[in-house]
Amino acid sequence: MTALSKAGASQKAAQALIRVRGYLHDRGELEAGSHVEFARWLEAEERLGADAPDESTLNRWESGSRRMPGWFLIFLCEELNLSLRQLLGSEPLVPLPPGTLDRLGILEQAVERLIPQVQELVRRRQRRGQSGGNPAEAVAGS
Repeated sequence: MTALSKAGASQKAAQALIRVRGYLHDRGELEAGSHVEFARWLEAEERLGADAPDESTLNRWESGSRRMPGWFLIFLCEELNLSLRQLLGSEPLVPLPPGTLDRLGILEQAVERLIPQVQELVRRRQRRGQSGGNPAEAVAGS
C-alpha cells in the first residue's frame, strides 16, 4: 500500500462526493444528482438536519478548494451502509450481501482446481486425434 498525500486524500474524498451523488441518483433518491438536491437530502431531519453542509460547502469540498472533514465521510459510510473503501472507489459502490466475498473466494479456488483437469482433458482428446481443443467440448464429451 502506498502513502497518500493530503492532496491525494482530498481528491479521493472529492471524487467520493461525486460517486455518492451518482449512487443516490441511481437509487432514485436524487432526481438529477445536483448539489442542491444532495444538500436537501442531507438536510433531512433523519440525516444531518441543521448540521448539514450547504450547497456552497459541498461545491468547495468537491472542487478541492476546501478539505472535507472526516466526520462527513464517516456519516456517508454509515448512512449509506457502505465501507470507506466503497465510498472512496476502491471497491464497487453496490453493497454486497454478507458472505459474498467468502463465497467468491471459494469459487475462485474451485475454478483454479478445475483448470488443470480441463487442460488435461483437452490434451488427452488432442492426443487421440479428435478435433476440438475447446475445453467445454472436452468436458461435455467425457
